[in-house]
Amino acid sequence: MEQSYINKSDRAASYALRLLRVRPQTISEIKRRLSRKGFDSEVIDQVINQLKNLGYLNDLIFTQSFIEFCSEHRPVGRRLLSVQLLKHGVSREIIDQALITLLSEDELACRAVKSKFQKIKLVEREQIINFLLRRGFSYSVANQTVKEFISQ
Repeated sequence: MEQSYINKSDRAASYALRLLRVRPQTISEIKRRLSRKGFDSEVIDQVINQLKNLGYLNDLIFTQSFIEFCSEHRPVGRRLLSVQLLKHGVSREIIDQALITLLSEDELACRAVKSKFQKIKLVEREQIINFLLRRGFSYSVANQTVKEFISQ
């Protein structure tokens, strides 16, 4: 019986490490995937603790790198970032803690508009506002960004 438990634990750890090789994961994502694979909660908790102790699982680091990546490559507003991180299973406290380091909404909105509309010559004002609203920015930030973008 003991041998079987060790094999399950090793197989669960191996599977979790394969998932982490593809992309960083949250604790919640790993738990969900291991559970879906049929591992029992005792084995899952053991594997999660091992991975946390080794530094492979850390929701705060995941959140900070996710925010950094989005800020650089696909700027979105705080609201949309929060929703996306909640979908990954990150707790509200960790999200709030990580969002402190985020650039201002105005700066993110300017980056989003520049990356999207830099090559387009004639852009409707409403088109830019709608783009920013879909990216999770508030109407006031979107409106102010459009005024700045058009005046350039």
